[in-house]
Amino acid sequence: MYLKFDINKKYIENELKKHSYLRTWEYDSSQKYYYNGINYSDFTFYDVGDSTQGKQLATGLPYYYGIGVNKKQSQILYYYVTID
Repeated sequence: MYLKFDINKKYIENELKKHSYLRTWEYDSSQKYYYNGINYSDFTFYDVGDSTQGKQLATGLPYYYGIGVNKKQSQILYYYVTID
């Protein structure tokens, strides 16, 4: 699941200050990654939590979630990913 919307830089800065992050990462910039029309190679991702923190789903499947921000800091993307 994801939720992406346009927003101002101040909102993004305030949102990023609210959390601590397990890791920060980007896709390989030499490749283009698109899903549902979003160019993910333009985003930096901040993983907030994952299943290694001892919180397992009832199914026992791995998951992770966090925030993505585009390079212009004009879009934010909240994501939750699990394998089903």
